[in-house]
Amino acid sequence: MDNTSPPPLFRFLEWLGKPFGYYYIPENHARLIRRMEQYHHVHRGPGFRRINRLMETLGPLVRTGFQAFSHQFDNLPTQDGLQIGLRFAINYTFDPEKTKLTTAALFANMPREVFCEIIANRMRRALLNILATYSAEEVCRGQVFDNIEKQLLENANQLLTFLGITISSALALQVIPPEKLKARFEGVAQRRINIEATRDYQSSEVNRALAAELIEGIADHGVSADHASFNFNEMLKDEEQQTRTFLSPPKKKK
Repeated sequence: MDNTSPPPLFRFLEWLGKPFGYYYIPENHARLIRRMEQYHHVHRGPGFRRINRLMETLGPLVRTGFQAFSHQFDNLPTQDGLQIGLRFAINYTFDPEKTKLTTAALFANMPREVFCEIIANRMRRALLNILATYSAEEVCRGQVFDNIEKQLLENANQLLTFLGITISSALALQVIPPEKLKARFEGVAQRRINIEATRDYQSSEVNRALAAELIEGIADHGVSADHASFNFNEMLKDEEQQTRTFLSPPKKKK
């Protein structure tokens, strides 16, 4: 037996009450009721409800509980003219009694992807005004996420209220920077890595690397290899004298 199926008593009451206009509405749902083939009112669940079978018929079932989806908004211009992308996790609710019942019936029969796209279009309009007050660097570093999320809730809900839609939360998940800014960040990060790597070398190793660069440069300009080797040996000898201290033991004469 399927554990998700309703119990026998529930199915019996549903079958028994159907001729008298009784029907059941699940939790977090509402049913639109048509009277004389026009949308008249809404019944909310959960539980059994009754209609006048002489004048009323059942309309579409509408979900009223929390729903969620994620959306990526591309090409949002910032204060400094750069365009970035933002990905949000969005939670919303739909109340058919806050809009026209004909509109609620249209949303109930609409594919969920189209319904979410309608919400995303209103949110994009709100984001265009919000991001214009911040620089691309502030947004990419996440310094203004809290302000953006608060302003987005307020501005987007003003655009969605007449549709019966309320956004309960909009959480910024990811920033997609423009290619120019991304390349700049990568260049800065690479320079920092190079600086940290150079600090790990001892001064003698750095001097040897500089001496090797000098020899290659001299050789490229046509100077003989013997002269280049002489300069290299002189540099290493000077380096050895600089690094030796009074604690260093004297070298034995051959």
